[in-house]
This record gives sequence, structure tokens and C-alpha cells, in this order.
Amino acid sequence: EGFGKLFQDNTRLLVYPELNPSGDLTKHTEVEIPTNLQCLYQHLLDNNFIFGIECSDPALLSIYSAEAHDQIKNGHGDWEAKLPPGIAEQIMDHRWFGFRP
Repeated sequence: EGFGKLFQDNTRLLVYPELNPSGDLTKHTEVEIPTNLQCLYQHLLDNNFIFGIECSDPALLSIYSAEAHDQIKNGHGDWEAKLPPGIAEQIMDHRWFGFRP
């Protein structure tokens, strides 16, 4: 019953890979899980409650939203080059996310 309440209505977790400290991709099946949670995590994997998402461009995984947000609030900077074409201009024009020229 507890698992049913935890994942009601066919709820699933879709998990992006992450970059490990050496810069390699770590998938959802390769993460370190505390010993007391390993059985629970394995149950969730075995019963298709957790799925991995394929990353189309691993370079995007080095962009962290909190860092980008802080940079945007500080005005022009490296964050502009990390966005798809035209997006930085919209952020600046509309002063979204606290952008200050």
C-alpha cells in the first residue's frame, strides 16, 4: 500500500544523467545509493518507476540553473553563450530572471 501511495496514478521518475567529477556521464542506474535505501531503489528500478533519459548533448549537463540565474542577475556574461540562439536577447529585452544591464 505504501508504494501505491508513493507512486499513485502511474507516476514515474524520469532522470537525466549527470556529470561525475571526472566529467563522465553517470546514469540513473549507476548512482551511489546509501546502504539502507539500496533495496528500495532497486525495487523502483525493477518495477519501472524510474527511467533514464538519454541526453542529446552532454555539454548541456555542465550548465547549472542556479549559477546561470546568478550570472543573469549580474548582467552580461558567459551565460549568454550557453543558451540557444535568440534566448539571451529575449531575457535581456524583457529583463527576465532579474537581468540588469
